[in-house]
Amino acid sequence: MRLYQYDLYAVLGLSVWLVLYLWTGAATFQPADSAEFLTVVAHSGIAHPPGYPLYTMLGILAHQLIPTSVTTALAVLAALLSWGTLIGIYSALRQLCDHRLAAFFGACIAGTSLHLWKHATHPEAFALLGFFAAWLSVFVIRALDPRRSLQEKRYAWFAYTLLVGLASTHHHTIILTAPMGVVILYGLFINPRTRLSHRGIHLLVGFGLFLFGLTPYLYLLIVGQHTGIGSWGTIETFQQLWNHFLRKEFGTFQSGLYESSRPLWFHSWKYLQRAVSWQGSFPFGLSGIWIIGLIFVLTRRWPLHSTQTVDTNNSKQEAAVYTWQRTIVWSWLASWVLAGLLFPLLLKMGASALDQYVAARFFLLPDIFLALLAGVAIHYLFQRAYVLRQQIEAESPSVTRQRFLPTLLAIILTYLIAMGVVSQYWQASSRHRNWLETYARDLLKELPKSALLLEANDEAICFGITYLQQVLKIRTDIRFVCLPLLGRRWYAQQLQKAWPEFRYRWSAKHISSIALITHYNELGRPVHLTELYNKSIRRFPWIPHGLSWRLWRSKTSPPPPPPMVERILLRRYLKLARQHPLPNPDKEPWPTRIVRRYAHPWLALAMIYRRQRKHKAVRRCRKRARLWIP
Repeated sequence: MRLYQYDLYAVLGLSVWLVLYLWTGAATFQPADSAEFLTVVAHSGIAHPPGYPLYTMLGILAHQLIPTSVTTALAVLAALLSWGTLIGIYSALRQLCDHRLAAFFGACIAGTSLHLWKHATHPEAFALLGFFAAWLSVFVIRALDPRRSLQEKRYAWFAYTLLVGLASTHHHTIILTAPMGVVILYGLFINPRTRLSHRGIHLLVGFGLFLFGLTPYLYLLIVGQHTGIGSWGTIETFQQLWNHFLRKEFGTFQSGLYESSRPLWFHSWKYLQRAVSWQGSFPFGLSGIWIIGLIFVLTRRWPLHSTQTVDTNNSKQEAAVYTWQRTIVWSWLASWVLAGLLFPLLLKMGASALDQYVAARFFLLPDIFLALLAGVAIHYLFQRAYVLRQQIEAESPSVTRQRFLPTLLAIILTYLIAMGVVSQYWQASSRHRNWLETYARDLLKELPKSALLLEANDEAICFGITYLQQVLKIRTDIRFVCLPLLGRRWYAQQLQKAWPEFRYRWSAKHISSIALITHYNELGRPVHLTELYNKSIRRFPWIPHGLSWRLWRSKTSPPPPPPMVERILLRRYLKLARQHPLPNPDKEPWPTRIVRRYAHPWLALAMIYRRQRKHKAVRRCRKRARLWIP
């Protein structure tokens, strides 16, 4: 009972991270897939392949239980899942090392991870992936611990297979934890010293639980026949469900859309640089702790015993314990190599700051394994502190009962973690990062009634405007079209079902935005673009309308002169809800790219004035543009 009491204190101590995650949670959608998940949860729809049905159902449940906006509900869900991840890391280290302080500090180091903290504040799916990785480690340890009974091992095996099934309904990168699966299969079903009796039955039951864990995918089949705008496609048959699961729209074994001009190992190297940096994933010297753990694993002779000196030659059980500990830690190390160093080879993204920002979403999983290695390092440091204390007490009996060295180590670790929180706060917090929604609201607010708006380049804005229209019901009169999605038949069908006047001849290989612009122009509808995205579009007469470009429909009169356009822009920009401060280009490249759209009309006017040799007007427009360039 006393041991459980101490574990309860540790969980309560980790609740500080829950409060911190809730405090720094996002108030609106963030870059990448955040807006899509918000829309899907609000309307019980389908997310992009592989569908994320478990996360969607958890989000729907959170939205029903938390009487607030869907954004807040998913931010709270992400915080709770990340808190559960820290508890899982604590439990894994506690069972492996049998040292409460080492386990607690290891979980706290995980809490300072930039990638874990960011996803703890985002309404997005990665927090659940970290939760599964941590708790799969827990049940692998329970299943292989030679000190546990056969019944406990069986239950741990059943729990592991069920979690693997559930994790497979969430994110395919859970396969990067395969080394732990190999270890548990070998230990329970192959190794003659540790394998279970009635292995066939246990293997069959485990496989049945794995299949049961896949049942959340039936959700996609249930709701897939009645999807609307904001939901990814329709799923009416098991074949369509299977294709969605395999991500055939993207390519099953592909993660990036563009080939990088850099070497294949570029993102792996960038991740390693961030992982060891003083201001990287584990700030303020905390990265040095997992490096100590890595060196300990690679060079030090085992066992990982606790404070007491143990002679492994006197007990076969103790030798089995040490072999088991070594195997578990090596499986963590192998999983880290797969997730952090080898998986980025599949990303095939470019080398820009934005590409690195996108690639960093996949570094939550390797950070969790580094935190586990850090916990092993802390246990080793405490072990050495206890040994040194015993030597001091033996030489100086008068200082017996003093715990100076272990206490000093605990104080140093507490200081490093506290400084890590302080230095990480502004990078990881999403509390005041509302740039994308601010831009989307400003954009919709300035458009005339029943206008057509086309977005060609940004995924977050595509789903962000859909979220504002479909969930928050802002400017539902605007016909918004995300051009990259027009290459998918289901998207064109959704628009045709929602808008009677929508006419578009679908083609999988050719997105005819010119035909769409011409059609709405003939209907007499205002046509707007967020950006002039190619040369064929620039052949139309476009004029700056504020944050968008408007098609000049009049064939009898020329477009308004630049001074008139400038006065119109000034009136519109006075009504914009500019957010301070602007995003940092190095740390927030995605929002920075969007915020710079505020400057585009002024830069276009400056170019026109430059051709007219009006240098004073050029300087005036460039000055106004600089206000929006971080």
